[in-house]
Amino acid sequence: DLAGEITGLTGLRQGRGVDIVPAYALTTRTRMEIDDTTTLSKPSLDAFWRVTPSLRAAITLNTDFSATEVDDRQVNLTRFSQFFPEKRDFFLDDAEIFEFATLAQNGRPFFSRTIGLSAGGQPIDLDAGAKLTGRIGRYSVGALAVRQEPFAGIDAKNLLVARAYANILDQSTVGAIVTSGDPKSNGDNTVLGVDFTLRDRLRGTGPIVEAIGWAQRSSTSGLDGDDAAFGLSVGYPNDRWSGSLGAQEIQENFRPALGFVNRTGIRQYDGSLKHRRRFADGRWRSWLTGIDAREITDQNNVLQSRYLTLLPFTLETRAADAYTLAALLEREVLPAPFQLPGGLIVAPGDYSYERWRIKYVAAGFRKLAPSIELEGGDFLAGKRFDTRLGLQYRPNEHVYFDAQYQTNALDMPSGRFTARIYTLAANLAFNVNWAWLNVTQYDNFSGRLGVNSRLRWLPAQGQAAYLVLNYDWREDFDGGFKPVFAETTLKFNYAFRF
Repeated sequence: DLAGEITGLTGLRQGRGVDIVPAYALTTRTRMEIDDTTTLSKPSLDAFWRVTPSLRAAITLNTDFSATEVDDRQVNLTRFSQFFPEKRDFFLDDAEIFEFATLAQNGRPFFSRTIGLSAGGQPIDLDAGAKLTGRIGRYSVGALAVRQEPFAGIDAKNLLVARAYANILDQSTVGAIVTSGDPKSNGDNTVLGVDFTLRDRLRGTGPIVEAIGWAQRSSTSGLDGDDAAFGLSVGYPNDRWSGSLGAQEIQENFRPALGFVNRTGIRQYDGSLKHRRRFADGRWRSWLTGIDAREITDQNNVLQSRYLTLLPFTLETRAADAYTLAALLEREVLPAPFQLPGGLIVAPGDYSYERWRIKYVAAGFRKLAPSIELEGGDFLAGKRFDTRLGLQYRPNEHVYFDAQYQTNALDMPSGRFTARIYTLAANLAFNVNWAWLNVTQYDNFSGRLGVNSRLRWLPAQGQAAYLVLNYDWREDFDGGFKPVFAETTLKFNYAFRF
């Protein structure tokens, strides 16, 4: 049996489901270049109420995110802004309720990193926030309201997101989302969207088929018309055979100020077909082969980009090691020049090129788990060779090391440059109460060496203390490193439960 019955528990009290968590953070921040040191004292308060077993309310006052993990460094080799995942606990809790259709990046109506962070990633203080998430019968609901403080000439902003969807039939949903407020300007912005997912089995017990549709419209100060986005896809998401076809349009003036959009004025067409063969015995568990295709045009159907990925195989062993070989055929039509890392300029033009990729990833349970990914070939008007090397080491349950090295070697008509990122994570769990989490990163295109170190003490449930150190060095012309920024934060929080 996979289930059992617990007996003998007595004297238990559910309580009122209320947690009140005051916190205090003391921060010393030094900017060496201007010889300036400031000390900041920040009390904050979080409160949580379990309204029902499946519905949770949260309030935050003078919110503090000083114990949050830093972002991973990225190299941008495209014309479009990059996507960084959310890492702050207040926004991560029940974040799946705010997901809309299957939009992972471009066109998302809500992306929580737009709140409390500037365009350059600098923290913006939040006066207060309230959130309600969970289920009411067959409905999943989420509401978020935040008051963001003034920053860099932008007035204090009231920001609102509301999301709800209903379960219909056996595996289907229909829902809506609305956002209000623009955290990056003094203008107004609202977005309204609806989506549905229809999923069922053929003949009741056969393979799964699905259809996903969505539509949004934004209203932005100073923009009129061409402010819609919509899409439809059909899929066959099964184990042996899987595939999908989809189309979407994001119009020129579609602006989800609380979401994420980095490419507008486009029509996008996607298709994929995969086949997985599973082996009954032997070393290999499965062989996956297939094709992915994407074409992007402007709203007059003039080609902008085309991507075709041919996957001869991803072979997975029974121990979950994976080997991949792929070929990439791409075409980019550039209407204007853009700049790559190292100051390399790519001229306008119509570029078609082919690349290849080989990859190996060891199973995560191994004490020593290496990974290697090599990708090379033509790139726009030149050549490009990428290397990604990783090594994870878990000698025991207390120690974890993760070393990553990434290069992007560019050989373009305008010059040569190799972008490099070094990352080292070293985590020590001394026991269930004490942990020391460390991340060191360096990239040669910004010339920054950064260290984030967090010592965490959890003496009892609902109690925590953090010592957070952030240091930043910049590379000199002679190859040395000069300290430019140092920050030390001591934070305590204590939960009162009723």
